[in-house]
Amino acid sequence: SSGINAEYGDPYFNYAKMAKAFIYIRECGAQYIATNLDLRFNVSKERIIPGTGSVIAGLTESLGVKPIVLGKPSPLMYEMISSDHKINDKTKVLMVGDNPLTDIQFAVNVGIDSALVLSGITPSDGLQDMNVKPTYILESVVDLMGDIPS
Repeated sequence: SSGINAEYGDPYFNYAKMAKAFIYIRECGAQYIATNLDLRFNVSKERIIPGTGSVIAGLTESLGVKPIVLGKPSPLMYEMISSDHKINDKTKVLMVGDNPLTDIQFAVNVGIDSALVLSGITPSDGLQDMNVKPTYILESVVDLMGDIPS
């Protein structure tokens, strides 16, 4: 069985590629797989560009089918990581990220604590609009340094 992997990183993504993926999925039975559903991607502190979720939105809507998501917020990623690294105690795991829709939702989906960092795509004035709540809110990942045991 073959699959179509949709991910951020193809600067030449265009209608022809989307149409080809559509045909493979709809007519040839290829699996529709996405690495994540991030709507935005931080290139730098000053610049945000469309992420995988934005790029594949047209394909998803036209197919009427959602992709299998292997990355955040899918529990599949946690299952693979915890199996590979023999992680059995979820209380020892902290998901750190800047995106409530993927990073924090991932933590909620797998039942682990989360820390939302405000140095990425989530501004401090956007906290009240979040549907999912992190365990901790940090200005930056640097704030974690004081809590690391020696």
